[in-house]
Amino acid sequence: MLAAMIALPFVMFPFAIRGDTAIVKGDALIDLPFRISVARRVFAGDWPFWSPEILCGMDLWAYSVTGVLNPFTYLLGIFPVIWTLNVLTLLVYSTALSGTYIFARLWGVGRAGSFVAAICYAFSGFFYSHHDIPIDGMAQAAALAPVVWAAYLYLGLKPGPKRAALAALATLWLGVAPQEQ
Repeated sequence: MLAAMIALPFVMFPFAIRGDTAIVKGDALIDLPFRISVARRVFAGDWPFWSPEILCGMDLWAYSVTGVLNPFTYLLGIFPVIWTLNVLTLLVYSTALSGTYIFARLWGVGRAGSFVAAICYAFSGFFYSHHDIPIDGMAQAAALAPVVWAAYLYLGLKPGPKRAALAALATLWLGVAPQEQ
């Protein structure tokens, strides 16, 4: 089931496999340079708390557009931008699908019910309404939310320091778009 859910975005978004450009428009065009800058600064060894280059200086942690805590952002610092945008489209949907499936399974829902829940969540109107999925902080936070819920549920089933660290890390991921949470 998980393999099918991870493969489903490849079927739904064939442009990403062909290497065509992902749809990025509107506010996303403003977000993209911030995220590329953050990713490149991290890989250069500089953790981007502050940027003196923007206006008269800007706190990058407080501005959700930069995606400092977003695990998806760092791909922009490693790979070519067009390729990364296509991969991010696939990753966001795959994360939403597999995260929802795992969360539902941990909650005690059967395989078929978990599969239906994952399909309904990942292909809901919310995700379709965010055409700039590759770098949309709200869509990425929504894709990561089931992973965070699963981490907390996992922690609640059998508390321990390793599981608490996993839940804390997952909570940081919601910092992708803190204003929208």
